[in-house]
Amino acid sequence: MLVDLAYVALGVAGLYAGARWLVRAASSLAISFGLSPMVTGLTVVALGIAAPALAVNTTASLMNSGELAIGNVIGSSMAGIGLGLGIAGLVAGLLVESLNIKTQLRVMAVLAFLVALMAYDGELGKAEGVFLVLVYVGYTIYTIQFARYDGAEADEGSVKVSRLREVAVFFAGLVAVAAGARGMVIGAGRIASSNGIDEILIGITVVALGTSLPLLVAAIGSARSGNPEQAVGSVVGSTISNLLLVLGITVIISPMTLAPASMRFGFGATLILALALLPMLRDRRFSRLESGILLAAYVVFVVVAIFVVFA
Repeated sequence: MLVDLAYVALGVAGLYAGARWLVRAASSLAISFGLSPMVTGLTVVALGIAAPALAVNTTASLMNSGELAIGNVIGSSMAGIGLGLGIAGLVAGLLVESLNIKTQLRVMAVLAFLVALMAYDGELGKAEGVFLVLVYVGYTIYTIQFARYDGAEADEGSVKVSRLREVAVFFAGLVAVAAGARGMVIGAGRIASSNGIDEILIGITVVALGTSLPLLVAAIGSARSGNPEQAVGSVVGSTISNLLLVLGITVIISPMTLAPASMRFGFGATLILALALLPMLRDRRFSRLESGILLAAYVVFVVVAIFVVFA
């Protein structure tokens, strides 16, 4: 048991360090090539933050731990919205004025509904996976074009970086994320099997918290430093990456057939939380009360998952 916990702990450390290196290097390279900070944040940074979940799910699918992978998609999406926005909003009320961010919130809600509908019968196959990845590509193109229309201009040359150094950091991040993912899957899988716990529950809780750590740190740090829109944008971008890219690649590698009730509970909860954000933003801010509600909703979700759905 201690060895398995050590695997998980080392896996979390590798995922966290690797994600930070990936985000730093990819952001610097993107801006040095002329992408604006807004476009970089909504695409490159969001993808970097989602890299731990993608690495864990790819590894889990290849190791025939599909339930753990699905649990991670559900749990990390819930943790991003409930924990990320909840804690960040409690630290500092989140004021959101950007039209782009508001549009992304609506897009996230629509995509959460789409995924919940696709998973309603408990099955997600290769065709659905390809469709989700293609939607992600379209979403990324749309995001870049919309951000440019919204006035986000690139400022080439304002940031001077050593591209060779950043490429090296980027590949070091990839190695760390891959190694961390393998450790996480091995340790979590053994804990589940040795204690008779459903892999999907381990994925929703332990694994999802581990893969969500970079997002939580980024969102809370942005809120504390007076960048509320960056905090909200990172959560929204990462959640969309989870629902489209991470889930899509997962079921392309290993098509899923789970109990319909499990799928409906997980993706239904994600949809409800995504929809709850829309009325909260009518006054252009997430108040501390609303942030507390998001945090409480996440706690309720985890408690119900542990003691009711997967008991």
